[in-house]
Amino acid sequence: MTMLSTRLPQCLVRRIVFHVGLVFCLAVVAPPFRIRIDAAPLTPTTVTATVDGEDPAPTISATSTETDGTTTGSVSEIRMRNTHQTAAAAAAAAAERVAVTLASMEEEYDMYDCKATWAEFPSVEHYTTHNSTTRQLRPLFLDDPVGSSKQTMAAVCMCGLLHDAAQLIIEDEEEERLALTLSVESFAAGVTTTRATTNTITTATDCSNGFASKWPCNNIDLIYHLPFSAVNQATMGNDIWGWTHTSTEREFAVWCVNEGTYFVEITHAAATPPNAAAAPTVVGFLPHSGKSASKWHDVKVIDDFAYIGSEAKKHGLQIFDLTRLLNAAENTQFDSDVIYKGTGQSHNIVANPDTKYIYIVGSESGRKTCSGGLHIVNVSDPTNPIFAGCYSADGYTHDAQCVVYNGPDTQYVGHEICFCFNEKFIAIVDVTDKSNIIRISKTKYTNNQYTHQGWLSSDMTHIVWGDEMDEITNYDKTRTLILDITNLTDPTNFQQYFGKTAAIDHNLYIVNAQEGYGPAYMNSDLIYQSNYRAGLRILQVINIDTDYDNATNIHEVGYFDTFPADDKNKFNGAWSAFPYFDSGLVVISSFAEGLFVVKPNLTTALTVPSPSTSPSATPSPINPPVCENSKEIVYVSKKGKKKKCNWVKAGKKLKIRKKRCNSKKYAYLGKRIKENCPKACGEFAGKGICKNLFVPPFGKNKSK
Repeated sequence: MTMLSTRLPQCLVRRIVFHVGLVFCLAVVAPPFRIRIDAAPLTPTTVTATVDGEDPAPTISATSTETDGTTTGSVSEIRMRNTHQTAAAAAAAAAERVAVTLASMEEEYDMYDCKATWAEFPSVEHYTTHNSTTRQLRPLFLDDPVGSSKQTMAAVCMCGLLHDAAQLIIEDEEEERLALTLSVESFAAGVTTTRATTNTITTATDCSNGFASKWPCNNIDLIYHLPFSAVNQATMGNDIWGWTHTSTEREFAVWCVNEGTYFVEITHAAATPPNAAAAPTVVGFLPHSGKSASKWHDVKVIDDFAYIGSEAKKHGLQIFDLTRLLNAAENTQFDSDVIYKGTGQSHNIVANPDTKYIYIVGSESGRKTCSGGLHIVNVSDPTNPIFAGCYSADGYTHDAQCVVYNGPDTQYVGHEICFCFNEKFIAIVDVTDKSNIIRISKTKYTNNQYTHQGWLSSDMTHIVWGDEMDEITNYDKTRTLILDITNLTDPTNFQQYFGKTAAIDHNLYIVNAQEGYGPAYMNSDLIYQSNYRAGLRILQVINIDTDYDNATNIHEVGYFDTFPADDKNKFNGAWSAFPYFDSGLVVISSFAEGLFVVKPNLTTALTVPSPSTSPSATPSPINPPVCENSKEIVYVSKKGKKKKCNWVKAGKKLKIRKKRCNSKKYAYLGKRIKENCPKACGEFAGKGICKNLFVPPFGKNKSK
């Protein structure tokens, strides 16, 4: 299996090296074990093996006797001899796998010229000589002149991640080697040994006293942890997104790993209280389509199709029909429905569900790279993707968000606008006419090191983003950046929020707080940040009318740490999270730790925003007041028929009304029908912020 040739020591050595010798000596076959070794002075040594959830096995006597009745040696002697033999063999095999993994990573490191721009590739020799766990790295490219060719994307997002991932492997290997030596000696001596591990499946655990199982947390419960040991074809995780089947409301995580993409159903995990027996289901796996595996994949979803890109050479854009998951057997091996070959490798995939366009960014090979800028694909027919345009005027784009604009700058309302994160600046671009794309503005900011990724506030008045390098070069706390974009041509009022840890920020997404917490919070936003070693952090912008412009009023209200060891400014830990499931579940992809399904419980942590008197709080036809339907058009069909909110009630069956309210397919000017028609969707479909209005006769409709 792929896993056997590339498995990280963190995921294998702890299980193989430490347990194999002990299992051999105890002659027990059913892992996983919790090993406890007890010794009492002046009494025979006893060994107890406890299988999780079962009573202790019988105690082994202090001597071993052949069938003819002769004693061949003490248990301590036999235990020492057998443990050394099996542990040495397991350690040699693990060391070989580590060497293969590191060699593969060093090839990628060389491909991106990282030894010239970042640092020497980590080695066991350097670790044992300098103890790299305490060394603070200063990337080499920082000493180059500003604008140097070395100051590129590869120096940060690629090299930093490869370097720190390799370093963590080596650190873990050395720790395991030392632990193995100590455990073998302790085993023979009868000393109690306890080894913590992140390589076990963990089910529903409330966050209590700062922990959910072994994971540090605050106001976020653990529903399920799926480590890499539980899946056969994955060694490291990267991007993640989500999909909900509209009519059945089944929820799926679309989880990218080095080797491809996993599809994990989490529907039953949303039960209240969480049902530990109804664990997430690994429905299937889609292998990558590149020349080799890659540590960078990215995925987005439009309607019922997933669009997956990768830094792997000749990967292209995989297009996958997600409805295939609904009736698939567990662990199905899938193939792509279509592979778009207009690009080869790419860094990120940007999707606009309202216009049915995909924007491939960071493309480095293929027929049309667009200089790494916006490579635009029309996916209105997902099985027939068509190249639609190119924007390369601003060079390499690392990530972007593209929307049908419905913010305060009236001259651009209804236009398709992309907010691009271009390494050293933010570019706002009008892409409405794909043959005549126009840059609206270009904004730099204080101490810009590497403009990475960001998201719009729920009212489109501000943009929030992270700089992936500044925690290494300038700041000892995670820095989150904010711009007022009330005027798209002239973004102003640059703000900085500093977090509680030193961790590097990676991806962030914003959800209006009324989703999940009710109408009282409609003027408040929640920022979900994946901050590498600090895990998932949730910030509340208490009042979006005032507090984006005063970052001191932004507060952390919850966290879930997927990397418990520390919160240092290293490229390990939480890569990304998806916070948009109606169930309130959030899925997190952590680089070496696996997939986490969590449930924020912020009710007591949130602050209710005070009423605002700012003009921006005045409702517009496309943003109606709570439980009042818009009187304007809310949906335009492909045939041009215009519908108002009474169209919801016209659905003869409940499932039709739910679909109309919830589906992005029926979004108009960037808003779903349940947002334009909260009263109609609440009363007739039980959807949206006014679902408490759901009453008979519609509440008794038997249609599902």
